[in-house]
Amino acid sequence: MLTDAALIDWVRDEFGIALTSLTPVFGGADAAAEVWRARTAAADSYAIKVSHRGMTVGLEVAAHLAANGVPEIPAPHPARGGAPSSVRDGDELSLTPWVAGRPGLDGGITIAQWREFGAIVARVHAAELPVRIRRRVPRETYPFEATAAVRAIDTTIRRRPGGDALTGEVIEYWLGDGDRITSVVERTEALGRRLRDQDVPMLLTHGDAHLGNVLTDTAERLWFIDWDDVSLAPPERDLMFVIDWAIGDEPVTQPQRSAFFTGYGDIEINPDRLAYYRCIRALEDLGGFAAEVLDEQARARPDRVRARDLFVGQLAPAGIVNAALA
Repeated sequence: MLTDAALIDWVRDEFGIALTSLTPVFGGADAAAEVWRARTAAADSYAIKVSHRGMTVGLEVAAHLAANGVPEIPAPHPARGGAPSSVRDGDELSLTPWVAGRPGLDGGITIAQWREFGAIVARVHAAELPVRIRRRVPRETYPFEATAAVRAIDTTIRRRPGGDALTGEVIEYWLGDGDRITSVVERTEALGRRLRDQDVPMLLTHGDAHLGNVLTDTAERLWFIDWDDVSLAPPERDLMFVIDWAIGDEPVTQPQRSAFFTGYGDIEINPDRLAYYRCIRALEDLGGFAAEVLDEQARARPDRVRARDLFVGQLAPAGIVNAALA
């Protein structure tokens, strides 16, 4: 883990900004990233993110969109040489303006803001990228990495003799819901094979377009953050978060959904694509959170506790597994 001194030196050397304080930010679901709130002597405030899996393309997309029709995206501060990030020893650091306010998950957003959110997503989907960026954005191919990862975890769990209490809980839940998990895996693969043979529109998508990545600032303006998962994909990849989706324990209501699509515009939703992305999300969440809990040596206990809670939530009646099988 990077020390505060190493982070401050990194930002000074690569971004030319002298930081005076760093405060860790907890609560993100990305186990491969760490986030801090950083301040300068002039009271400027930044979000620092260090990713262990790479995020350059997403940062380039965010910078382009912020400058070309989607100002609700915080643009990354350029490093020396103009790149949107700096890479050292396999880690990638980005620096963006800190948005003072609350996440959309904390108290929700108003009906008017749902309409604004829909308009923001519509502008993202309609955006044209320069060729130098577009050719580096991942393109949807309906791969089976998520199903392979879940099958591998299933094999590990069934062979594992034991572990601590947190591991034991995850194993018990996994084995107890094995049939449902297998059904999601099989449905994902069947839908993926079907969709590969279809002529599918490929738009620029955020990939994680839920209210956890929407911020409301002190002026009640919306900001759309976290562009690590951008891809060229069908619109359902983003729109699934609005259609019959639960935000925490609360489903998206009909008035909220109507307001979103008032801002977004008319679209015909393809049921196969919608089902596929729900299944993929279920597998990514189940596999990712389970793997974090099972990694007893490398993960801190508070992180594992949080991952256990999130894992269990996916299997609850209002969780993503039931939505994937609906």
